[in-house]
Amino acid sequence: MPEAHPLRAADESLPWLADLIPSRVDVTGRLDDRDAHALLLVTPQLGRKAALARQLGRGEAAGIDVVHAGVRRLLERGALPSLATLHVRCDPADTFAESVVAGISRACRGNEISVCATSGPAVGGLELVLHLVGAVIAPESRTPKAGDQLLALRSAGPVDGDIDLLRERSAALGLDLTSAVPGGDHVGDVLTAARRSHIDVVQQPLREQWPSAIAAVESSLVATAEALLPAGLGIAWELERWEPPSPFSHWFRTADERARAAQMSSCGAGMIICCDDQQSSAWQALCEAWNEPATPIARIVAR
Repeated sequence: MPEAHPLRAADESLPWLADLIPSRVDVTGRLDDRDAHALLLVTPQLGRKAALARQLGRGEAAGIDVVHAGVRRLLERGALPSLATLHVRCDPADTFAESVVAGISRACRGNEISVCATSGPAVGGLELVLHLVGAVIAPESRTPKAGDQLLALRSAGPVDGDIDLLRERSAALGLDLTSAVPGGDHVGDVLTAARRSHIDVVQQPLREQWPSAIAAVESSLVATAEALLPAGLGIAWELERWEPPSPFSHWFRTADERARAAQMSSCGAGMIICCDDQQSSAWQALCEAWNEPATPIARIVAR
């Protein structure tokens, strides 16, 4: 009979956390710097996306996003997530908090991440601390060089920092959060969609240790790409080939609009892959097989 985990007794105030706590959590060897990366995500109010998710009643989607934000950061360091610990503070009667944690649980299960949880004193609102650990299975990255291609993978929705900009753009087009967009979604649903998307696509080549540089797009597509570059290199953009997913396709119709959006926002790109020109077709074929098209959007050039 497995020994009960000692954290279980601390969570009687939030009984719905019990589903997250395994009977045992063995972390021996997981935290060695040579073999693992650890990420600490502190989200006191979960950002603006959570406020929108509460308004729309989409707490589970917000919880999935919390996990996937950490998973993306581990993937770009050549690590696959394996363990998570979650600490929650909220009003025990807050059903939104319960749905957020349900989303965290669902995302962890989907990515084969073991998870345990504790709760702290009751507070107004919702506070989370999520700690993810991933075992390194591939080189952290390689140095981009002239001639490399940049491939963009689509995101289901914008990151937190883009929401105000995109809601403003939506309002200018006469849309609100309940307006339909291409693909059968609504604006608000897309902003809190939290689909698995490109995470599976990137895991496969990491398992095979393909040499590439992978970066999660945070706030600006251009800034994320430029941060990859060593001195002496620049980027020749080819955004006319990029077709943003909905609702971005509705907001950024022309190449000029996409170029301006790429300076300020993710422009619908969730991750970018910097790969050798000879590997580009293999990456695109793999992404297509996983139903996650990869679009060449730029080439690395000497300044």
